Amino acid sequence: MKNNLLLPLFILLVFAIGCSSLRDMAGGNSAAPGNSAANTGTATAPADTASSSFAPSSDPRADIEKLGERFLAAKSFRAKMQSTGGGPMNAEVDFIAPDRFRITTNTPQGEAVNMIIVGEATYMNAGGSWQKMPVDVGSMIPDFRDTFNREGMKGIKEVTFEGEDTAEGKPAYRYSYSGQAPEGGIQFTAKLWISKDSGYPLKINADYSSGAMKSMSVVYDYETPISIEVPPGVGSK
Repeated sequence: MKNNLLLPLFILLVFAIGCSSLRDMAGGNSAAPGNSAANTGTATAPADTASSSFAPSSDPRADIEKLGERFLAAKSFRAKMQSTGGGPMNAEVDFIAPDRFRITTNTPQGEAVNMIIVGEATYMNAGGSWQKMPVDVGSMIPDFRDTFNREGMKGIKEVTFEGEDTAEGKPAYRYSYSGQAPEGGIQFTAKLWISKDSGYPLKINADYSSGAMKSMSVVYDYETPISIEVPPGVGSK
């Protein structure tokens, strides 16, 4: 049952970032050693801010790579995801660098699922009680902030600057691009809104040309303080 519940979460995470392989994640590739935080205790991150504003250049692709550099500075954020097709799902993901996640979503069958990842430890609540899982889910989830680094950009093409816009009520610059997940993965087209004030991504809308999922929208929140802690009573199991 637990493994069946994990699949929708993996799908959400893969399609939200648009450039990681579901095949790799399902295979359980491990993260580089030394990247995991202690798997006990509480982490609280204040609202995040960037040091300077962002402005487009004459090279849209370089702009996206610059975004990737800024995104790596984000200490925490909340990502709200909505998908259509193949059993529509909504999810909310809280992230505290380097390796703490809290994921709240529903399965296609409507069952509420909550997951907390603290370093190498993963805890799931499906059905009203928390359990520690015998698998390192955290090592299967790529760093969200790596989406637009040089490696991630290998799967992105046809980057276009579309002008000034707003996203979630904030001033932004809008870009569009297309791409394909590694190793012959699903093709997609996407629009990206970058905050004028912080240079962080504010919103991504992606459409997929194959597979069960048809679209994904991701909205990022850097202003809400986030706290992620091990569920009480299960940390030592």
